[in-house]
Amino acid sequence: MTQTFNPSSESEWLQLRVFDITSTESPALFGLSPWSTARACAAAQYADDEKKSAKAELLLAIGDAEKVLLDGFRISASMRAPAEVKAYIRAGFRDFRITTMKEKA
Repeated sequence: MTQTFNPSSESEWLQLRVFDITSTESPALFGLSPWSTARACAAAQYADDEKKSAKAELLLAIGDAEKVLLDGFRISASMRAPAEVKAYIRAGFRDFRITTMKEKA
Protein backbone atom coordinates (compact mmCIF):
# COMPACT_ATOMS: atom_id res chain seq x y z
CA MET A 1 0.00 0.00 0.00
CA THR A 2 1.33 3.44 -0.91
CA GLN A 3 0.74 6.42 1.32
CA THR A 4 1.16 10.01 0.22
CA PHE A 5 1.99 12.71 2.73
CA ASN A 6 1.87 16.44 2.10
CA PRO A 7 3.58 18.09 5.09
CA SER A 8 2.94 21.80 5.43
CA SER A 9 6.24 22.61 7.13
CA GLU A 10 9.79 21.35 7.49
CA SER A 11 9.19 20.34 11.11
CA GLU A 12 6.16 18.27 10.08
CA TRP A 13 8.23 16.62 7.32
CA LEU A 14 11.04 15.81 9.79
CA GLN A 15 8.55 14.32 12.25
CA LEU A 16 7.15 12.05 9.53
CA ARG A 17 10.68 10.79 8.75
CA VAL A 18 11.34 9.75 12.37
CA PHE A 19 9.24 6.59 12.08
CA ASP A 20 10.48 5.35 8.71
CA ILE A 21 13.64 3.98 7.19
CA THR A 22 14.85 6.64 4.79
CA SER A 23 16.79 6.41 1.54
CA THR A 24 19.88 7.48 3.49
CA GLU A 25 19.64 4.47 5.82
CA SER A 26 18.46 1.77 3.40
CA PRO A 27 21.83 1.00 1.74
CA ALA A 28 23.54 0.79 5.13
CA LEU A 29 20.98 -1.72 6.41
CA PHE A 30 21.73 -4.02 3.48
CA GLY A 31 25.51 -3.59 3.63
CA LEU A 32 25.60 -1.58 0.42
CA SER A 33 26.74 1.79 1.75
CA PRO A 34 30.42 2.76 1.62
CA TRP A 35 29.75 5.39 4.33
CA SER A 36 27.70 3.61 6.98
CA THR A 37 26.65 0.26 8.42
CA ALA A 38 23.51 -1.15 10.01
CA ARG A 39 25.26 -0.96 13.39
CA ALA A 40 26.11 2.71 12.83
CA CYS A 41 22.47 3.47 11.93
CA ALA A 42 21.26 1.74 15.09
CA ALA A 43 23.86 3.56 17.22
CA ALA A 44 22.90 6.92 15.71
CA GLN A 45 19.20 6.27 16.36
CA TYR A 46 19.91 5.21 19.95
CA ALA A 47 22.07 8.31 20.56
CA ASP A 48 19.37 10.58 19.10
CA ASP A 49 16.69 8.97 21.29
CA GLU A 50 18.89 9.39 24.39
CA LYS A 51 19.56 13.05 23.54
CA LYS A 52 15.84 13.78 23.10
CA SER A 53 15.03 11.99 26.35
CA ALA A 54 17.68 13.91 28.31
CA LYS A 55 16.50 17.23 26.84
CA ALA A 56 12.88 16.44 27.74
CA GLU A 57 13.86 15.57 31.33
CA LEU A 58 15.85 18.80 31.71
CA LEU A 59 13.07 20.95 30.26
CA LEU A 60 10.57 19.28 32.57
CA ALA A 61 12.85 19.92 35.56
CA ILE A 62 13.43 23.63 34.79
CA GLY A 63 9.80 24.37 33.87
CA ASP A 64 9.33 27.86 32.37
CA ALA A 65 12.72 29.21 33.48
CA GLU A 66 14.78 30.72 30.65
CA LYS A 67 18.11 30.54 32.49
CA VAL A 68 19.29 28.12 35.14
CA LEU A 69 22.67 28.22 36.89
CA LEU A 70 24.14 24.96 38.13
CA ASP A 71 27.48 24.00 39.61
CA GLY A 72 29.76 24.72 36.65
CA PHE A 73 27.00 24.84 34.03
CA ARG A 74 24.37 27.19 32.69
CA ILE A 75 21.18 26.14 30.87
CA SER A 76 19.52 28.61 28.49
CA ALA A 77 16.04 27.69 27.28
CA SER A 78 14.41 30.75 25.73
CA MET A 79 11.40 30.67 23.41
CA ARG A 80 11.81 31.43 19.70
CA ALA A 81 8.75 32.86 17.97
CA PRO A 82 7.36 31.46 14.73
CA ALA A 83 9.13 32.90 11.67
CA GLU A 84 8.66 32.85 7.93
CA VAL A 85 11.47 30.88 6.30
CA LYS A 86 11.37 31.08 2.49
CA ALA A 87 8.53 28.75 1.43
CA TYR A 88 6.96 27.96 4.81
CA ILE A 89 6.45 29.26 8.34
CA ARG A 90 8.78 27.69 10.90
CA ALA A 91 6.92 26.86 14.10
CA GLY A 92 8.05 28.46 17.33
CA PHE A 93 10.37 26.37 19.47
CA ARG A 94 12.33 26.44 22.68
CA ASP A 95 16.01 27.14 22.07
CA PHE A 96 18.05 24.92 24.38
CA ARG A 97 21.74 25.19 25.28
CA ILE A 98 23.95 23.86 28.04
CA THR A 99 27.17 25.81 28.55
CA THR A 100 30.17 25.04 30.73
CA MET A 101 30.97 28.05 32.89
CA LYS A 102 34.59 29.21 33.02
CA GLU A 103 36.23 29.33 36.40
CA LYS A 104 37.03 32.80 37.68
CA ALA A 105 40.73 33.55 37.92
